[in-house]
Amino acid sequence: MNSPSEAPLSLRCNYCDKDISVNAKVCSHCGHYKIWWLNWIKHLAAITALIMVVVAISQLILAYGEKVESTKVLEDAKIMLKQVEAVKTEADTILENVQARETQINQRFNRLSQNLDDFSNKLEATQTKQKDLIDGQAEAEKKIDNAVLAVNQQVKDSQTRLKKTEEDFDKKQGELSSKLVSLKVEVSKQLEELKWRNELNKLADEAIANGSRAAFENLFVKILTEKDSYKKSVILSCTMQVKSYYLSAFRHRAMEIKTENKENDITEMATDALINELMNNEDIATRCAIAHYLRTRKEKPVPLALIRAIQEEKNLDVIKRCVSSYGSITGYTTTDIFGGILPLGRHVFIHWNENQDEISKKLKESEADQDQKGKELKP
Repeated sequence: MNSPSEAPLSLRCNYCDKDISVNAKVCSHCGHYKIWWLNWIKHLAAITALIMVVVAISQLILAYGEKVESTKVLEDAKIMLKQVEAVKTEADTILENVQARETQINQRFNRLSQNLDDFSNKLEATQTKQKDLIDGQAEAEKKIDNAVLAVNQQVKDSQTRLKKTEEDFDKKQGELSSKLVSLKVEVSKQLEELKWRNELNKLADEAIANGSRAAFENLFVKILTEKDSYKKSVILSCTMQVKSYYLSAFRHRAMEIKTENKENDITEMATDALINELMNNEDIATRCAIAHYLRTRKEKPVPLALIRAIQEEKNLDVIKRCVSSYGSITGYTTTDIFGGILPLGRHVFIHWNENQDEISKKLKESEADQDQKGKELKP
């Protein structure tokens, strides 16, 4: 039995209730740490990935809402254009009414002139027949003068009203022209923004639908060159859509690959042959399958071959498979498979430069190197 002064040599595990050494940090029975908070660290990567997926989904919803709002603005612009056309039609109607009124005034003036001529003729006939009606003639002349003054005043009033109508028309026409210019500028601005957004969506669609590396890198270039903070956030949203898709999407899972018009079992091929097909085979599905399967070949040439493929590959599906296999072989983990800087995959290259000596120690020689060493050892 231990004396009271001696310290105990073992204690109970908090999780499996079995005896473990006092100095042990991890339970040898259940694998839990004695310190409780260390058991949660291994779940940190999964929680971080979940947060990134939630952020990407929110960005996708925001981009869709902006697209709907742009469509609504375009519809409003079309409605305003129709209203302007209606106002222009109304102005044309007013001009036709003014011209009709002018014609009526001219006709009335002609009739008054004709009446005046008839009256003068009758007056002359009366003077010839009745010389004794001089007083009546003077009165008649006075009436004629008054009638002429009245006609002249009516003509003057009509001309004044016509001038005012023309001035009002010119003023309204100027206002309409100004509104049309402003509307044209606004519509042009909206159309330019829609054109710009369509270009971004086209690049994102090309990157997702066809796995185009060039389209995805163009989005990164636009982020670097864009100075407007709002436009930069829109472009960033498009890149997040592409990254969100490739976080969960998997294509081309076949284990049978095409090499020189033949279908071969990928598991029976040598590592050097697989690397050669990864770099040179024209079939995307074949390159994806090889990049995925190379995670099982933990040999020294494989990490560099995957890095080279990441740097030269034009298809994002293949790049994703290469990054995943590189992480499986080297232990490198990341929630951003394409990295946040150009060129794509630079984060993998940086990791290799910093850790290649340590990683190489854990990898075995390739089959070709082993065969070469075997030949050198033979007498």
